Parts: sequence; C-alpha cells; structure tokens
Amino acid sequence: MFAFSDTRRNVTHFVGETVHLQCGDEKTLNGPATWMYSSPLDADIHLIISPGYLVSDNRGDRLSVSGNTLIINNVQINDSGVYMCYEQSTETKRPPQHRVVLTVLGKFCE
Repeated sequence: MFAFSDTRRNVTHFVGETVHLQCGDEKTLNGPATWMYSSPLDADIHLIISPGYLVSDNRGDRLSVSGNTLIINNVQINDSGVYMCYEQSTETKRPPQHRVVLTVLGKFCE
C-alpha cells in the first residue's frame, strides 16, 4: 500500500473541460510516473497509468499521458476523486508521492 502524503492539492473543473494533472516538479522528474485513482463512491484504488502506459480503464478514450502529466479530456462528474501518483527522483531514495483531489462541477444553464 502506498502512502501518498508528500504533496496534496485540490483542483476544481467544470464538465467538458480538459484537465491536466501534473505529477510533481518538472525539475526533479527522473522517469515516468505511475497514476492511481480512487472514486468517492468506491474505496478501491485503481491503476490508471503504469510507468508511462495507459492501463485498461472505462474512460480510456478520454485519458492520455504526456510526460508525467495525466490528461482527462471532456471531464465528467464521475471523474471526481483522488488521483495519486509517484515518480522517480534523483534527489531522494524514496520516490516522491503526490495527490490531487479533483472536483468536477456541472455547468448551470440560465
């Protein structure tokens, strides 16, 4: 089990936007990141990206990775949750770990 506690941030986007979630600091990156996801409706942690490669996911056509950035196109409310990654680093023996809490809001019509 991983303890993703080194850095944490919260981001909010609206349905339909493109989300870019970066794993760590570009200056310390030393290899591809592993991304995991946990939905607020599901306590399980799901592997999304395993060292640079997209793993099977029901959102596969909307997910991509560029370097260590996870990209979610046409984000939907059910994409909300905790996205966790860990990276290789040249500065420490233990890989830095990062967590992003993504909240997706619906668009209101007037």
